[in-house]
Amino acid sequence: MFFGFLEYTQRPQFCVTCHYMEPYYQSWQQSSHNQVSCLKCHYPPGFKSVIRAKIVAISQVVQYVTKTYGTKPWAEVEDAACLRSGCHETRLLAGTVPFGPDGTIRFDHSHHLKDLKRGKQLRCTSCHAQIVQGQHLTVTPSTCFLCHFKSVSWQQDLSRCQTCHDVTKIPANRFDHRHILANKVDCKRCHGDITRGTGEVPRQHCLSCHNEADRLAKYEDLDLVHSTHVTKHKVECSECHIEITHSIRKVSLAEGLNCRDCHSGTHENQLRLYVGASAVEPHRSPEPSPMYQVNVHCVGCHTSERELAEGGKVRATTPESCDTCHSPGYGQILQGWRALLAQRLPETERALAAVTPAVKGRAELQESLKLALGKVDEVKAGHGVHNIGFAMALLAEAQNEALKLAKAAGLKLEVSGVPEAQVMKANECRLCHLEPPTATLSFAGKPFPHGPHARAVEQCTACHTPRSDHGKTTLKPEDCARCHGGVEMPHPAGFRRQAKATLERVGVAACATCHKGERAEACQPCHTTAPADKEVDGVRFSHAKHLSHPEVRCVACHSAWPDHGRVTVGKAQCTACHGGVAMPHPGDWAETHPAFARENGVDSCEKCHAGGMSGEFCGACHG
Repeated sequence: MFFGFLEYTQRPQFCVTCHYMEPYYQSWQQSSHNQVSCLKCHYPPGFKSVIRAKIVAISQVVQYVTKTYGTKPWAEVEDAACLRSGCHETRLLAGTVPFGPDGTIRFDHSHHLKDLKRGKQLRCTSCHAQIVQGQHLTVTPSTCFLCHFKSVSWQQDLSRCQTCHDVTKIPANRFDHRHILANKVDCKRCHGDITRGTGEVPRQHCLSCHNEADRLAKYEDLDLVHSTHVTKHKVECSECHIEITHSIRKVSLAEGLNCRDCHSGTHENQLRLYVGASAVEPHRSPEPSPMYQVNVHCVGCHTSERELAEGGKVRATTPESCDTCHSPGYGQILQGWRALLAQRLPETERALAAVTPAVKGRAELQESLKLALGKVDEVKAGHGVHNIGFAMALLAEAQNEALKLAKAAGLKLEVSGVPEAQVMKANECRLCHLEPPTATLSFAGKPFPHGPHARAVEQCTACHTPRSDHGKTTLKPEDCARCHGGVEMPHPAGFRRQAKATLERVGVAACATCHKGERAEACQPCHTTAPADKEVDGVRFSHAKHLSHPEVRCVACHSAWPDHGRVTVGKAQCTACHGGVAMPHPGDWAETHPAFARENGVDSCEKCHAGGMSGEFCGACHG
């Protein structure tokens, strides 16, 4: 009875006693091995293997009865079991055999089992495995694709179509490939993209089986990993690798076409400008767009669709595309870029067109012209909005080159020089804020005119956080007085009365930080009344009388900011301003002025002596 039980335990029907073995049993029943017992495959030949199988079987029964079993059993099939007498012992000598649904694939077992494949020793179950549900020990082509297509640039024959496919076996009524073979035409020329997937191994896949730090640390030891998982033990390639699929992709309306099969480099100019590279200056250091630096892809901005005249649609960018990710109003930045390019691009083209005839036939100048034209073409073809800072830099360089060519050719040429290029390079905020905000804001409960402050500093980061933490205000109320040289800002009530004392305390430079190039009228907010009369070269000088004249301003006689208040005129200027009348009047003027009046008229006199002969001043003598 004991021996009968031992015999029964060798039958497949005993294996299905455990219910979790049911799927595997059903798969075996439907396979080509349904007349072969489980033990013949799962254990190599020999008495030791029989004893080991019995011990393992008893252990599994105990686990099942005590409910300590796992629901995902794991077993290995060694090559010795496959190649045992009466099974596949002659398969290694069988040579090339047809494989695949139409028999056009060549396969040689000895070539795969005897030789190292990519430095790895394969086993029968490297290709024959149960990773397809319901098929027992079947060939899984995904394993073939992984070996033949993953990173094979160093071994081209592995991925060459004719390494496996015998196209001469394809029926001529489908297509006669003999002419194709004779002319060595690449199969991909007709069949296009035949593989999908990379076959990479994400590090997190290791955690499905391992949690020991020392084993996880061997992730990059490829020889050890493959000898352990492929040669010594059977672990499905798909347990670690992302799948690579291989097939001729059918052309269909549903899937569309792969544009790159026919169209290459269609958007190369836009991409090059976006990453900040130059085709005409290939060794130039990249000047990438800020959007590229944070890994924004094309579809991040090209969010809308535009109908094409010939049918179909293309993705496009609108101001609303900017608003979606940033906030309402950001679309104005895109419009500003387009307006700036619409101004600077034609301007640069006109400058180069003006010098082109003059450098014709002069080889030493032709190369410079070619380089400048190439930079303009890069901005046009790449659509400058993809990298406005780099686009402005290229146009500025092209204009500078045009000036040099004009000088060499003896031409007079005027260009703007694209001042935005230098501004954007020095202050990255100006890439988007082409003009700084000019509105008066509220800061610390007080009015803050943003425009003058933005013009006074070189970097927006003097008051704001950098682009990585965009736009937050770092300025504190106490910083205002520090920047303004100790002058309270904004000026408190009654500041005009304190202006003179403040000026003496802080100096002109502190005031000049804001009052740059002020008009004459700007003196009045501080100088609320005319200064008192002074003695100038022994003559009384009246500020009040001079300032009462509608044509006289402070800056007519004094320097403006930042060289505040210095007298800039002498006797000659005074005489000229008074119509040729010597100023101050000479000592004998009472006797000599009638002759001057008869010769020159009294208009000059009336500049100061209003009313002329009828006025009080003249009337005192002339009645």
